[in-house]
Amino acid sequence: GEKIQGQPVLNTDFYVTIRLADGATKTWARENGHPRVEIVDPLQAHVDIMMHLNDTDMHNLTAYLATLK
Repeated sequence: GEKIQGQPVLNTDFYVTIRLADGATKTWARENGHPRVEIVDPLQAHVDIMMHLNDTDMHNLTAYLATLK
């Protein structure tokens, strides 16, 4: 199928709306999960690492980052 990329505006079980690169918006009605929507979060790696670090690791990471100023 056709792949269209843009910024998500609305994503429900019934409608999908995205903002295209030219600023226009496009909306599709959804039925049984189609069209399929894949949202890629560029910050997901940060969320994932926070779930694996304990308090000591977070403290050490923060202390290290403070030395980079």
